[in-house]
Amino acid sequence: MAEHISIAEMQQKVNQEISGLYLVAEKELREGKNDFYLRLKLQDKTGTISANVWKDAVKHSDQFDTGDIISIQGTVVNYKGQIQLSLSQLR
Repeated sequence: MAEHISIAEMQQKVNQEISGLYLVAEKELREGKNDFYLRLKLQDKTGTISANVWKDAVKHSDQFDTGDIISIQGTVVNYKGQIQLSLSQLR
C-alpha cells in the first residue's frame, strides 16, 4: 500500500496511487449513466478533496456515514482541471 499523503500534497501526485485515513465531510449516492456511484468529500487538517467510488457504490455507501474516518486507497486524477480521487478501496 502507498504511504499516507495529505490532501495538500495531492496536487503533486496526479496519476499516482495514494492511501490514508480521511474524514468523510460529505457523502452522496448518485445515479450515473450505467450504475450508481458514490461521491465523497474527504477532509484532513490540510484541506478537502472530492472522491468517487465507481465499483460497488451502493454496498460501500452502507458501510460508513458522514463524520466517520475511513481508510482509502485510490488514484489522484485531474478531471476538468480539478484534482480529485478515484477510489479503489475503502474501509
